[in-house]
Amino acid sequence: MLSAAPLDEQFTELQGKLAALTAANEKLAGEREEYRKLYLDTLELCRKLELGIVGQKSERLSPADTQLALALLGTLLGDGVRGSAAPPAAPPVEAVRAHTRPKPTGRKPLPDKLLRVEIEILPPEVQQQGLEAFERIG
Repeated sequence: MLSAAPLDEQFTELQGKLAALTAANEKLAGEREEYRKLYLDTLELCRKLELGIVGQKSERLSPADTQLALALLGTLLGDGVRGSAAPPAAPPVEAVRAHTRPKPTGRKPLPDKLLRVEIEILPPEVQQQGLEAFERIG
């Protein structure tokens, strides 16, 4: 016959294993949810890229940063350190002969040497009732 002591030990051992497995399962479920969230974020980003919706088109700078950038550019180009040099000479003015523009001619008429063929299309009602029953407008 089995005594109660070994059964109690096995029961507590199984309860410990069950608790450990439950904790491991909860930990894995949490990690799964994190990866699921990352997966959904990646899908959303890919969809935006497919549609061409990509972040800001230009960098947004505060006015102070813009002024700093302009001052830095001026320094790099040499205007800020040595003071403003003499303004560059104006480009030479080139004289152009005055002229008049010809009037646009538009569409030129067809040459006289081409044959002219007149085509008259009459609806069936006009053919049946005759030209006298209708008024020509064009």
